[in-house]
Amino acid sequence: VAAERSAQKCLEYLTQIGNYEAEQLVFVDESSVDCRTTYRSHAWSIRGMKAQCKAFFVHVLPALSLRDGIMHCEVVEGSFCMETFTLFIKWLLNKMQPFPALNSVIVMDNCSIHKHPDIVALIESRYCAIFSLGFINID
Repeated sequence: VAAERSAQKCLEYLTQIGNYEAEQLVFVDESSVDCRTTYRSHAWSIRGMKAQCKAFFVHVLPALSLRDGIMHCEVVEGSFCMETFTLFIKWLLNKMQPFPALNSVIVMDNCSIHKHPDIVALIESRYCAIFSLGFINID
């Protein structure tokens, strides 16, 4: 059981998310792939030199809805920055509807870039709602 798990926070989450219809929700969450994780930890190198492992690191950021499935998916080598995340949100908002229509609530975790005032203002300027998952573990 995760240290962050809280029965009270799980109940609050279920109560709050229950205020929305499933078809209103659009889930945004990034994931990453690091090809080095499948490499072995030992290798040959010149004495005194650390063995080099050249691989790339990829981030994927999908937007998923019950109604439309994958609404948008962005894949970048390296990490997302404010600029790439803003472009992603702008593209996604073009596919969304004003609240309370279908696909009108963006559900994101508590990542700092998700809560940035510019991102919040951008989403609210399109009359969409934001639902933050906060620090909960609902497994």
